[in-house]
Amino acid sequence: MILVPMNYPRTQQLNILKTTSRWDVIVIGGGASGLGVALDAVSRGLKTLVVERADFGSGTSGKSTKLAHGGVRYLAQGSWKLVREALQERKYMMEKAAHLCVARKFIIPVYDWFHLIKYFVGLKIYDILAGSNNLNSSRWMTKAQVLSALPRLKQSGLLGGIGYEDGSFDDSRLCIDLVTTIHHHGGLCINYMPFTGLIHFNGKVDGIHLQDVTNGLEYTAHSGLVVNATGVEAGNLMLKEHIKEKYVIRSSKGSHIVLKSDINTGFGMMIPSTADGRVIFAIPWKGKLLVGTTDVSPDKGTAPLMPSPDEVNYLLSHLNAYFDPPFVEGDISASFSGLRPLVSLVDDKRHTLEVSRHHKVVIAPTGLVSIIGGKWTIFRKMGMDTLNAASEAALLDCMPSTSAQLQITPSFTFSQSDYIHPELPYSLADIKQILEQEYVVTLDDLVSRRTSCTSISTLATQEVMPVLTRLFEDFKTNGS
Repeated sequence: MILVPMNYPRTQQLNILKTTSRWDVIVIGGGASGLGVALDAVSRGLKTLVVERADFGSGTSGKSTKLAHGGVRYLAQGSWKLVREALQERKYMMEKAAHLCVARKFIIPVYDWFHLIKYFVGLKIYDILAGSNNLNSSRWMTKAQVLSALPRLKQSGLLGGIGYEDGSFDDSRLCIDLVTTIHHHGGLCINYMPFTGLIHFNGKVDGIHLQDVTNGLEYTAHSGLVVNATGVEAGNLMLKEHIKEKYVIRSSKGSHIVLKSDINTGFGMMIPSTADGRVIFAIPWKGKLLVGTTDVSPDKGTAPLMPSPDEVNYLLSHLNAYFDPPFVEGDISASFSGLRPLVSLVDDKRHTLEVSRHHKVVIAPTGLVSIIGGKWTIFRKMGMDTLNAASEAALLDCMPSTSAQLQITPSFTFSQSDYIHPELPYSLADIKQILEQEYVVTLDDLVSRRTSCTSISTLATQEVMPVLTRLFEDFKTNGS
C-alpha cells in the first residue's frame, strides 16, 4: 500500500507514478465524482490513482451552491428516491466532514395561505424522507420570528414562514480534504496531469497515457479498470469508446452572486418559486450572503465562465421581491458560475431545470466505466455505485465498500485570527501551510480553491494579491 503524507512533494508523487507498474483502479477526474470513486476504492483496499487535468475541484465541483441537501424542489419532480438518498448522504457529510459541513437554518417566507399549506406539507414530506437522518423537524414561524431572523424582509402581507434545517459546506475545501483522506488510505491523487489517451490490450482498456503540465513529461499508468469521471466532458470520452447509450450529458450553467449582506443572524432563505420554476437560495457564506442559482444554457465561447448581466439581474430581481431596501449591483462583492453535468434521455427535450439529478454508471464494451450526472451531496454513493457496477461486470474483484465509515481528514486546522484582510478569514500562517502541504501549482489554486478569496470578495482579493503573489513566488523558488 502506498502511503502519501499530506506534504508529499510533487517530485515524489511523480516518482510513484513512474515506478508503479499497475494500479487496481485509475480515475480520470479530480472533482466530486472522481474523488468519490477514489474514496470508495481505497475503502476497499484497492491501489488507486486519480489524475486531474487542472486543479482538484477547478470545474463544477468548486462552484456549487455549497449545500449538502436532499433537494426540496426535486419532490415536485417525483424524484423521491434521489431526495431520500441525498438526505442519507447528507448525514454522512455532516458526521464524517463535520469541520466543513454544518447544519444551517433556512426560512421560506410566506405571504399567502395557499403557499403556506403547500410548503409546510412539502417540508413535512422532506422530514419523513430523512427519517432518522433528519436534522430538526420543519416548523411554523410567526411573523415576528421571521423578521427577527431576516430583518430586511418586506413586512406587508407577511404571514410568517416555514423553518427547516439543511446542510451547508465548503466545496473546494472538501475536495482537497478528500485528496488528503485518499492519500492517508493509500491512494495517489495528482493534479495538472491531463489524460491524453486510453491504452487498449486485446480490445479492452488497460490504462491511460498522461502528460504532466508542470514539466511536459509523458507517463503511462496501467489498470484493467479505468473510470471516466470527467463531469461535463465525460460524454466526449464515451463517444471515443463508441458507447451507444440512451442517455446523454446536457450541461447547464449555474451562476451565483455574493452580496455584502447586513443579515448576520445566521439564517438562510429559500425562494421556493421563481418565474421559470427554479428555487433560489440565499445562504450565509464566509461573512457574506451567497445567492444562487440560475439554470441556463452555457455561454458560447470559452472561459472564463462568469454570470451574464441577465443572470445577475435575475438573481437580484427575485431576491428583491422579498427584501427592502433592495440589493443593488454595488452590493455584489464576488460572483462565479459552473456547469452542471445533467443526464437525460436522448430524446428528452425538457429544459435542464426539469432534468433529474440522478447519476448513471455506463460501461463500454471495452470496459471503460463512466460515472455521469449526480450531485455533490451523493458523491460517496456515486463512487460506491460505480465500483459496485464494475464488480458486477467482472471488471474488479474486491471487498465490499467501507467508505461510509471513513472519516474525512482535514489537511490542517485554520487560524482564527491575524487575518490577511478583514473580509478574508485566512492568516499568513494558513497561506504558508497551504503552499507547503496542498499541491498548489498556480496562484489561482491558492486564491480560488485552497482559500475562497475570489468567491468572498473580488476587491479584497485584489488588495491582498501582492502579498499572496510574493508568498507564492517565494514558495515556487525555494519551497518545492
